[in-house]
Amino acid sequence: MVRGFRKISKAVAISAILFFMGSIVYGGAAIIGVRKTGQVTTSAAGDDGALKKGVAWPTPRFKDSGDGTVTDNMTGLMWTKNGQQIPGQKKWDAALAACNNLTYANYKDWRMPNILELQSLIDYGKYNPALPDKHPFTNVVSDIYWSSTTTASSAKHAFYISLNSGVLSFVGKDCYYSVWPVRGPQ
Repeated sequence: MVRGFRKISKAVAISAILFFMGSIVYGGAAIIGVRKTGQVTTSAAGDDGALKKGVAWPTPRFKDSGDGTVTDNMTGLMWTKNGQQIPGQKKWDAALAACNNLTYANYKDWRMPNILELQSLIDYGKYNPALPDKHPFTNVVSDIYWSSTTTASSAKHAFYISLNSGVLSFVGKDCYYSVWPVRGPQ
């Protein structure tokens, strides 16, 4: 043990980290705000477009690092600026390996995003692509992108998201889809 520090439980350490990251710890549980969906069009009283509930997105939402990477100021995740940095479509296992083996912009810790990380990019008020206004990304295909998240019901299926509409679903890992590398959070 380091002099001047006392041993604390893992739960206390995590609560402290979440508190300093902007979350609120209440009754021992971390309360993390849910982000806004981006939807502003309303079709009925009380729907998401009318209420616009959730944590506001930071301004600016993204920071272009000038080295071919973009950092999301909401999540701290770093993405390749080019949505097709790994070109073409691949089966899930090949897409996972391509991300894990990528060396780009002097970083070697790229990976395939999990489904929540991928979904964090989606603006449900937009389509084709379903990304926020003024996003700095290039070569984003309004198509399906793999996530690294395997379904609980079958190891042969993984979740994906459509960058055309933001639809999230799952499919067999033998299908061919795009992949967008991520690293972090920073």
